[in-house]
Amino acid sequence: MIELMFCVPYASMEHRVKEVLQEHPLSHLLKKDIRTIEVKDIRSIKFHGDVIIARGVAANVIKESVINIPVIEIPITGFDIIHAVHKCKTQFGARKIACVGPPAVLYGASCIEQAMEVKLISFKITREEEGECIVENALNAEVDALVGGLMVTKIAASKGIPSIVVESGYESIRQAIDEAIRVAIITRAERARVERFRTILDYSYEGIIAVDEKGTIALFNKSAKEIISIPETDLIGAHIDEVFPEIGLSRVLQTGIEELETIQQVKETIVSANRVPVFIGEELVGAVATFQKVSRIQEMEEKIRKKMLTKGFTAKYTFQDVIGNSTVMKKAIAIAMQYSAVDSNILLLGETGTGKELFAQSIHNHSARRREPFVAINCAAIPENLLESELFGYVEGAFTGAVKAGKAGLFELAHNGTIFLDEISELPLPLQARLLRVLQEKEIVRLGGDRVIPINVRVIAASNKSLKELVQNGTFRKDLLYRIDVLSITIPPLRERREDIPALIEHYLKQNNRKFGKTIHTITPEAMQLLIEYNWPGNIRELANICERLSIITNGDTVTCADVKAVLLDEEAACMETFPEPLRFSEIDRTIFEKSEKEIILAALRQSFFNKRRAADLLGIDYSTLWRKMKKYSITLA
Repeated sequence: MIELMFCVPYASMEHRVKEVLQEHPLSHLLKKDIRTIEVKDIRSIKFHGDVIIARGVAANVIKESVINIPVIEIPITGFDIIHAVHKCKTQFGARKIACVGPPAVLYGASCIEQAMEVKLISFKITREEEGECIVENALNAEVDALVGGLMVTKIAASKGIPSIVVESGYESIRQAIDEAIRVAIITRAERARVERFRTILDYSYEGIIAVDEKGTIALFNKSAKEIISIPETDLIGAHIDEVFPEIGLSRVLQTGIEELETIQQVKETIVSANRVPVFIGEELVGAVATFQKVSRIQEMEEKIRKKMLTKGFTAKYTFQDVIGNSTVMKKAIAIAMQYSAVDSNILLLGETGTGKELFAQSIHNHSARRREPFVAINCAAIPENLLESELFGYVEGAFTGAVKAGKAGLFELAHNGTIFLDEISELPLPLQARLLRVLQEKEIVRLGGDRVIPINVRVIAASNKSLKELVQNGTFRKDLLYRIDVLSITIPPLRERREDIPALIEHYLKQNNRKFGKTIHTITPEAMQLLIEYNWPGNIRELANICERLSIITNGDTVTCADVKAVLLDEEAACMETFPEPLRFSEIDRTIFEKSEKEIILAALRQSFFNKRRAADLLGIDYSTLWRKMKKYSITLA
């Protein structure tokens, strides 16, 4: 709702305003307060609303006394004056008439004088106290009558001068209302913009100070006051060099060049500051500085780091999420559930994609530590120079770039819970020695520190390589192997539990139905048989990917043999680039490739950018054999 407050001088005008408002198309959006007020009573009124509408001297008085609400003046048109002059002529026979009003009203009075065949003497009035003097001047001018506002006509009547009030017509009132609505909309939008701007300023952690082209402070926020510890009264209107010379805005005003990410000392505080010039076109009109305590930046960095780390500190999978009814899988699950009842270290062994972390999370959630953190880290994913500080933490000043307060390592964060060390085979030998000591002593020392921190952590390690072979090769410590291999579980690859494949496929297809909005409910026996007989070098991870592809390419509600063949052929073509050794086609269902030998050769050629020797290597055949097969299938490279 737009709130309009009307201040009118007489009752008939109030009635006229109500009539105009009733007919206005936006009347239902307006909240109106209409008051009949004489000029002498204006200063006692408490004004409110989005816009005030008044006229004449009353409008001028309100503008002087009310500074935070726009005032729209009801115009007095030439027609309104003509109407009043006509009344003077007809009622009083006046030929010499005083016309009293604001300058805008008197503009063009000479034209009215000629049209009405009267003598008009104009008297300009802008303030209430000028009324008595103007009426005296009119008496001295020996006028026959006077036209003007209510206040002046009352004074004139008291001195015996016939007078007529100049009334505003319907069109003038309508014009004022339209203008008031327009101003209210603009004002509200501007207030909203200013408030948004003010909120952004005051709730920004950065201190912000803006100066004009002379260096006078034009704007600042709460953070700026707090950081530089200067009272607000000393900042308003002061020159920047008088209160805050360290910020260097005068230099930016001289050069017009921005200065970004500078570190400087302000009194006892180290801040990171940015200074930028403000241009309108090519004219430099000021400069803005933003600055923040370096300690605050470091605190936020640490909070963000911890927040991001804590996202991985829970285990979401349980043994109910492990899909498998095969004998080998049931045995692995039973052993894992048995091991979860104790706190001994566990080593999970299995090929890539067999679900080692799924087992680790399930063991944690089945153990007495289920309500404590589960912290997972892939030892191969973090550079060697960072891995030590990530695992064991560091103290303040341990190395260049270290967080001021230091940082807890993952072993500390896993206190009372479980830490999962995936791909432990990739742990560098120096870190293997440190890890061995942590496992033996149940305590850690942060990098660069000397304080011993006791920890209570259950370790589950995982590897897709034979650690015993690595010990023989000298790349893995024998004593560490014995320390982590207290309890071990071998997770079988998918090719050793083919009877679980149908259940896994059904699970992933249902999952993909929700993901892609599909309605795949069945898979033909022939298609299922192809998937069961496939070798699955990538295990469950590969199966999940293939099921996703099947969900995308399958039209209708049934996966067919053709769908599976297309996906498996794509899979083998992709493997050619990854595994340059000869592919073992006999393990997949040789009939597929006997019928599709041409497509396989074309795929190998594409993978090798049509280099025949490279394609032959990918296929594991001689160059001459490839040449004969290309001739057989009429494959040319033209």
